[in-house]
Amino acid sequence: MLTSLELKNKHLKWLSFGVILLFSFLPLLLKFPYRVNIYVAWEGAYRMYLGQIPFKDFGIPLGYGFWLIPFLFFKIFGPAMFTLIKAQAFINLFSLLTFRGILRLFKLKEATVFFSVLVMCLSFTLINFWPWYNHTVFFFEIIAVYFALYYIIRKKRIYFLVLSTLFIWLALLTKQDGGALTFLVVFSLLIIDFFYMKQWKPLLIAIGSFIGFYLVLILPFLQYEFGYWFNYGQSPHYSRVSSYNFINDIFTQSNWIKGYFLAVVLIVLYRYNSKGFSQLWKDKSFVLFTLFTIGILIQAALIQVTSFSPPTVNLYFHSFAFAYILFNIQERINFNRALVFGVVLLFVLFWKSDNYWKYSQPLFTKIAPSLFTPPPPDVVSKGNWAAKKDTVVKREPVRWVESGLKTLNRIKLPKNTVEGIKSIQELEVVKTKEENIKVLNMSNLTFLAAELNYEPETGKDFPLWYHRGVALFDREVDMLCEKLNKAEYDLVLFEDMPNVDNFFPYEVIECAQNKYQRVDKFLSPTGYISDSVEVYVLKGAQDDGNINN
Repeated sequence: MLTSLELKNKHLKWLSFGVILLFSFLPLLLKFPYRVNIYVAWEGAYRMYLGQIPFKDFGIPLGYGFWLIPFLFFKIFGPAMFTLIKAQAFINLFSLLTFRGILRLFKLKEATVFFSVLVMCLSFTLINFWPWYNHTVFFFEIIAVYFALYYIIRKKRIYFLVLSTLFIWLALLTKQDGGALTFLVVFSLLIIDFFYMKQWKPLLIAIGSFIGFYLVLILPFLQYEFGYWFNYGQSPHYSRVSSYNFINDIFTQSNWIKGYFLAVVLIVLYRYNSKGFSQLWKDKSFVLFTLFTIGILIQAALIQVTSFSPPTVNLYFHSFAFAYILFNIQERINFNRALVFGVVLLFVLFWKSDNYWKYSQPLFTKIAPSLFTPPPPDVVSKGNWAAKKDTVVKREPVRWVESGLKTLNRIKLPKNTVEGIKSIQELEVVKTKEENIKVLNMSNLTFLAAELNYEPETGKDFPLWYHRGVALFDREVDMLCEKLNKAEYDLVLFEDMPNVDNFFPYEVIECAQNKYQRVDKFLSPTGYISDSVEVYVLKGAQDDGNINN
């Protein structure tokens, strides 16, 4: 009978691994539209692939940790946009395996581990198929936490602490806020362990290892203006730490985070009332898991302010909080019972339906169009009763196509963008100069370095990308203007993003007007109808008959 049938732990274990493999490698079977801002991941990995060294050959407001895995995958599979998806599949795979490992350290049963992993896949992994530093820092963080917990709980060899501090530094060198929180989480766990074990040795080894990795990973780069580029809140950077934003986000948003906090508090109070403080404190696994979950929730509340793009950057907190709740009820509910397992599975899929529904809705529309086709635009209904900015003026829909470019295999671009790239390839200066062409590429089209076979400009005072106020400041604007006034570039690409404040620097392209002429303009590869790429060459370098303004 279904009501009495129980699923075996070994089957649930392999089911969990199956879900991990499915969600990790599913993107490798698909084709994707070009992703906004993915050019940053490409640019750093490609420059390192060419042998350029961070801070010596290009300046970055982060550390170099984010680009290490994409760089290695470029070395293995070659520089291509789809290689970045392969790199992210690797990150997703080991993120999920590490998450599962942490749950097993806290002695969650296989059924509760499965549900927690599924929540992680549906709420976080499914939407992260491109590498981005706000996700990579979480990857390094959970590995650091895993090694620390493995030492604390299993009391295994001390080198697990050394490995933990290595990944703390990789997190710090990926994104400062996430890295700092990784440091606080790991060392908080070690301090709690000290109160239990009364041993200084683990803390001292962790501190010593942390200092040692600083000498190895940071010290060699200090000679290359590391203190100028790496953002720790100093001028000309902005730390993004704002009490107003923190308080405002907590009180006006963050409902799930606050709800999970309430659940944690209720669980702790229940345990306190039923067992008392002394018995509660003796349950080291419960104390560690509680403090770790609180740390993740606090981190999620902070990260949504300091790393606000994309807004889904902190959704991993659902998985940890959900796992914590299951951890505290797994002795009272037999999740291995087939009926219970099926009901919980159904409701987890229903709860976390937003992401997979978004991707599967077109399929359901074909199967049952009467159910899943939205109302026509000429009737008043939810979704079209108020005019949207993009629909006030009727525009042709963006048509996404494959470009045939080697670096963009299985990546689609707007048709107009593909035509624009072909026009760049046909420019006289591109054909004449070939690999000797000097390009200032202030756009999402950074992959053109590989397609046109030119090497991006280098120098310790040269930014990796051109985000005004983030990776480029007044000093760099003056430097680029000076180069443009001296006509040092053969080709200049500039992406006009009128709806984004302070992105690609308009001051620089204004400096180009004296010596350069615009010969083409086409849709940005992101497909945003307001954004366009402008193409400039030196005045007189292109026949007037071949100018597409």
